[in-house]
Amino acid sequence: MAKAGDSIDNPVTGERIVVLQSGQETAGELFAFELSLRPHGFVNAEHIHPKQEEVFEVTRGTIRFRINGQEMDAATRRKVVIPAGTRHVLWNPSDEEASMTVWLRPALKTEVFFETFFGLARDGKTNKRGLPSIFQTAILVADYQETKVLLPPPVQILLKLLTPLARLLGYRSSYPQYSSAQPNPAVELLADS
Repeated sequence: MAKAGDSIDNPVTGERIVVLQSGQETAGELFAFELSLRPHGFVNAEHIHPKQEEVFEVTRGTIRFRINGQEMDAATRRKVVIPAGTRHVLWNPSDEEASMTVWLRPALKTEVFFETFFGLARDGKTNKRGLPSIFQTAILVADYQETKVLLPPPVQILLKLLTPLARLLGYRSSYPQYSSAQPNPAVELLADS
């Protein structure tokens, strides 16, 4: 599991996270990190955090946000607050690297999600938008549903139907090569069947 000072990179999307405070270090209250986006880097999909507030403070450059369908630019020193349940996505529209400090409250399993998602990208297990296979996505959506909802409801239904098969095929929501987090034993029993 990530700890303060750890760096996690996604070569596909151009994201780099440096952990400031982990959920484990804050008793689950907060996950704080620096997020850098290379020129034209992006977060791979519009999403919501059903139970988490997310606060961004731009520390360098300009970040473009789409929040509930409305686009806006946030430049250095600007704070953007995304309440729980708010649809959003962000990217770096410029030719310069941009960065921001991000606070997610509560932490939930966000660090493990990032470690897994970025690890899959580093190992070439995602498409050019940074999304893994449909079976891997089914597991991630199922096991991180309180942390992040990535897809429209009809696709979520399809993924829910695919989740048992994905578990039987051995897909997991975390892998030891990406995170030292302890997986849910019930999930492991299904994955090992």
